[in-house]
Amino acid sequence: MASGWRPCIESALCLDLLRLLRTRCIVPGCTSSGTLTWTRDGREHVASVGYRADLGEASGTLTLAYRADGQDAQDVIPLSTVANNYGGRNWFMHCPATGKRARKLYKWNGLAHFRHRDTVRPRPTYASQRDSGTERVNRQRWALRRKMGDDRSDLFSEPWKPKGMHWRTYERHAARDAELGAEDAHLLAGLLARMGCPLEGFSGDLAVNLGSPARARMTTGDKPRKQANPRLRVQCGATRHRDGQPCQAKSEPGKRRCRFHGGRSTGPKTEAGKARALANLRQYREPPMIVGN
Repeated sequence: MASGWRPCIESALCLDLLRLLRTRCIVPGCTSSGTLTWTRDGREHVASVGYRADLGEASGTLTLAYRADGQDAQDVIPLSTVANNYGGRNWFMHCPATGKRARKLYKWNGLAHFRHRDTVRPRPTYASQRDSGTERVNRQRWALRRKMGDDRSDLFSEPWKPKGMHWRTYERHAARDAELGAEDAHLLAGLLARMGCPLEGFSGDLAVNLGSPARARMTTGDKPRKQANPRLRVQCGATRHRDGQPCQAKSEPGKRRCRFHGGRSTGPKTEAGKARALANLRQYREPPMIVGN
């Protein structure tokens, strides 16, 4: 094993027993065979392994045939079950190297056979455990774009709105992307500060973003306050006169009440109207005067 090498779990071929059972690639009490294929992002072909499963009702074997490093290789993986308290059985694989029971086995390049991840030293870790702050933020932003089906925008612009997506959903994703972008700028500002680079050397939107009040809130540990969504409609909740129960109607966009309970009211706009509203409010707040006999 080379010095400094540390395996990553995502870089290995993962043999998932539960997925094989769920997709009926292997069936208890039957003999089945076929080819298992691994792809990247659902398109790029990574590897293929031929298999043959001989399963009984409580045990069996899974035989894998493939080529590794230009040579034919074969793994015979024992399978066993554990009875549940209320019926049924749970299936497990046993690591060919140690016999340890597992639901998933892994195959790394340069290592022979599918095996349990605890048999590898140094112990494999997930890629997210090695990400720095900026890498973690960028990975979340790219994951958000993949979730939206956005394959056009980059990290220097707002996400592209796919056709058919509701504006409310898009605005929620765009707001989250803006928060992550601000956090990325904050991490960049910290890196520049550790390097001794003053922010005065930057101009334009970058300097404004690095020195914005939102960054100051993040440095103190406070979460930035979410802006009100002008399209958001919540439950009204006003007390109904006919039964005294909360109103179930949707509020006006950006308001807290529906159109039947003042949601469309704009309030007083003139100075005289504002004065009357203030006077009506004071008569309920000020204590009544007691006039003596």
